[in-house]
Amino acid sequence: MQFQIYSTGLYSTWIYYPSCSTLFDCGEGAASSLGKRVFGIDRICLTHGHTDHIAGLPTFINARNRSVGDPFRPLTIFYPEGDRYILAMREFIKKTQGNRLRYPLTWEEINPGDSIPLAENGRQCLETFRTNHNPRLLSFGYRWTEKRKRLKEEFRDRPDIGTILRDTPPAEKGRYEETYSSRLWTYTGDMKSCEIDEIRGSEVLVTDATFLDPEDRAQEEERQSHMTMEEAVELAAEAEAGHLYAIHLSERYHRDRIQETADAMRARHPDLKITVVYPRRTYTVK
Repeated sequence: MQFQIYSTGLYSTWIYYPSCSTLFDCGEGAASSLGKRVFGIDRICLTHGHTDHIAGLPTFINARNRSVGDPFRPLTIFYPEGDRYILAMREFIKKTQGNRLRYPLTWEEINPGDSIPLAENGRQCLETFRTNHNPRLLSFGYRWTEKRKRLKEEFRDRPDIGTILRDTPPAEKGRYEETYSSRLWTYTGDMKSCEIDEIRGSEVLVTDATFLDPEDRAQEEERQSHMTMEEAVELAAEAEAGHLYAIHLSERYHRDRIQETADAMRARHPDLKITVVYPRRTYTVK
């Protein structure tokens, strides 16, 4: 599972996932960091319309149109329905670049509970869910899910099940197997909370961990909020996530302080893998 993350609280957040040809959010600097890889992206999925998540769109769209690569490959931008900031950005791009684009650019409004197909066979898709970030602005996260098969519970402990499956025609294996949706990767965007069932069982959870001290959050405006690292870790542990990537950290904290807090969280939850995405660094996960 490969992806790249850049996330600095207040300034910019973007995540590139080549396995599904998708960019999640598009903060400033996304295009310059990705370079020619912008041509491998079929869709941009936006969590909400705050500047640090959408400011990179004009440069990204222009780079895909003007630099050396495949300038004819279609691009779809998915965004929360009615987001006034994204609609304003869409209008700006239309006025400044609309008549010069060589590739089809589609803007598609979506809502929590919608599904975006990633494969023609229908096995993989992106599912959206609501998050709590700003009461006056719809925000949501994305789950990358894959349909898989497993043994039905009543057959899992049978020692002869391997022989049974080997001798069973493919069309009849449904008697022993069931299809389920595996949550490969979940990205919440900025938030203070979400329904735990929306992220439960994610193999990888990428979520907001802006603050180390709750009192620092109290100084924010009431209309938006973020999690502390402790809250992010506790959320991941309760959701039984496999690996947490803590992002959107505030630059007010020294690296040593961030490391100290993360180490304390790892000691509290030794079964949870925790990776801190430090500000001003681009992480490549292989």
